[in-house]
Amino acid sequence: MRNVFVCESAYGCDGAYVVATSGDVLARAPESPLSPEENDRCLALGRRADRMDFRAARILVRLLLATVAETAISDIRIWQSCDRCGGPHGRPVVEDPRGYEVSWAHHDGLVAAAVARRAIGIDIISRRVTQGSPTGVLDEKGLCRFEALFKAGAYSASPPLRFDDLQRDDCVYLDRANRRLRILVHSTPLMEVCVASSCILRSLHLVSLISALA
Repeated sequence: MRNVFVCESAYGCDGAYVVATSGDVLARAPESPLSPEENDRCLALGRRADRMDFRAARILVRLLLATVAETAISDIRIWQSCDRCGGPHGRPVVEDPRGYEVSWAHHDGLVAAAVARRAIGIDIISRRVTQGSPTGVLDEKGLCRFEALFKAGAYSASPPLRFDDLQRDDCVYLDRANRRLRILVHSTPLMEVCVASSCILRSLHLVSLISALA
């Protein structure tokens, strides 16, 4: 289902998303310092690959936000706080520049980031992991869509959001401002990406983001 407008122009859009590999982001993107809390969480991860994915996703979202908001990466302030325990995780909040929401995801060497002036949620699943599962196709499409909608704060027509609702063609999803969320599905042989938002989005590439900030 492709019912979110994708705009190639840099103008007339309220949001954007980008997909890349962790290796490309870490090798090509300008260094973007993470918060002390993010660094602590990153260092606590046992596998080097997981630490790379964690860091790359957060660098990528800052790179995208700097491009969309036309601001310096060093001026960006993003923090997380869990609604339940108060820990440094949960829905990210953009303190500066104000007026934007962000979302990121990472899985098995792949990262995705999204920025918008309205509610936004993105998720990514590597098919290298799910191809061996007999229910891999359902997991990719269903779980990826559910995560994107959940991150966008979605409510179904009969809240709260339920996984079973994803199988219904008549279900309407709403963001926190009661605007209808649309789902963009970006599929390739290597990955499944879902973005949920109520605004116009454009798809960007890592190279164009780096060039814009050069």
